[in-house]
Amino acid sequence: MTDEKIQAQFVDLLKTLTVGGKVEWARASHEPGFVYALAHDEYIVFELRGGQNAKLVTPDSDVAGIVCKCRNVTYLWLQPNDGFVDLLHLLQDSPIDDAKFLDIRKRAYYSPVKALEALRRKLTLPQ
Repeated sequence: MTDEKIQAQFVDLLKTLTVGGKVEWARASHEPGFVYALAHDEYIVFELRGGQNAKLVTPDSDVAGIVCKCRNVTYLWLQPNDGFVDLLHLLQDSPIDDAKFLDIRKRAYYSPVKALEALRRKLTLPQ
């Protein structure tokens, strides 16, 4: 599967899971060029860039590119890549909610520990 197809699948899954209430979205008022999402324990950070010098912009601005970081993977969408418009709509719909942003960050911070604990239990290793 090509990188572009993988990224299109990523956006399709985000759309489906968002409609199903499985993805939480938030923006922090003090970070206008970023949107944060939490899908179960997956912490996803979106960075929006615009203009010739690729400065940070809000989702409602003239967005030229979207960088996404999830786990150890970075995706990049540029206009008119597949999924760009759909992803931009998801980001535009994300609320500016500092309390929700902090809650997402707090829960995401502990998720690597939970994942390692689950792996240890699965392998039945001693504590």
